[in-house]
Amino acid sequence: MAITFVLFTGQRCFGYKAVEHGKVAFPLAARAERSLAEDADSPFMSCRFAIVEDCAEERGLYVEYLTSACRLRCVSAYPNAEQALREIPSKRPDVVLMDLGLPGMSGIECAQRLKRFLPKVRIVMITGVAKLDSAKESAEKGADGYVTKPFSMKELREAIRFALAGGVPVSRSIWDQFAEPPAYSAKPDPALVKRLTPKERKLMELLDAGLSYKQLADRLEIRLGTVQQHLHHIYKKLSVPSRNEAVNKYFGRMGADPSST
Repeated sequence: MAITFVLFTGQRCFGYKAVEHGKVAFPLAARAERSLAEDADSPFMSCRFAIVEDCAEERGLYVEYLTSACRLRCVSAYPNAEQALREIPSKRPDVVLMDLGLPGMSGIECAQRLKRFLPKVRIVMITGVAKLDSAKESAEKGADGYVTKPFSMKELREAIRFALAGGVPVSRSIWDQFAEPPAYSAKPDPALVKRLTPKERKLMELLDAGLSYKQLADRLEIRLGTVQQHLHHIYKKLSVPSRNEAVNKYFGRMGADPSST
C-alpha cells in the first residue's frame, strides 16, 4: 500500500509518494499553489483533539495555542499513555497529538492500541527523536504523521491540517532521510571515472539522482561551500560549464536534453 507523505515548508506544501518500506518514488506534484489554509478548512475548524505529552509545560502550551489561537476543541490532555488509553476512546477525538518518549508505555505502543479502538482517528507523533527508524516504526504501528521538535506553533497547526486532509505530515529532518537516491541504471564513462576522486564520483552519482546542493552536503557530511568547491573541480576536470552538462557527459548522455537530468 502506498503512503502519501506531505512535507510542509512555510505557506506552501509539497506532495510526494513513498512506496512500502520507505523507498521513495517520484514527486506527485512539484508544488501545490494553494495555501495550507485553503486545503482543509472545514475539518480543521471543527477539529476535536487530544494530546498525550508528559511535559506539563509543553502540554499546556499546545493546548493554549490550539484552543485560543486556532479555536480547536481540546477534549482531553494526558501526561502518560496508560491514562490516555483508558479515556481517549470514549472522547472520540479527530486528532491525537502523541509524544514518543512517555513514562511507562511508549507513544508508539499507545498509538497502536488506540487505532484498535479508533481506526479513523489521526495520530500525529510529536517528538525530539529525529530518526528514520522511529518514524517508520510509528507509521507501521498506526501513526499518521511524525513531527520533530523543536517546531513552531504554526508548524503544529499545519501538521494537524494535513493529517485531517488525509496526508501524512513529516518534518524536514525525517523527509531528508527518506529521500534516498534511486538505484543508478547509467554507468559512467570509465575514462572519466579515472579523472575524479572517490568523493567526486560519489557526488556525481548523487547529482544524477537529482539531490539538491543542500542534500548533497547533508549526505556527504560536508559544508555547502565544500560541495561547491568539489563541483568546480569536477567541471574543470570534465571540461564542462554546468551541473547538467557534467552529469550528461559523465554518464555518456551528451545527446540528452540537459533539463531531463
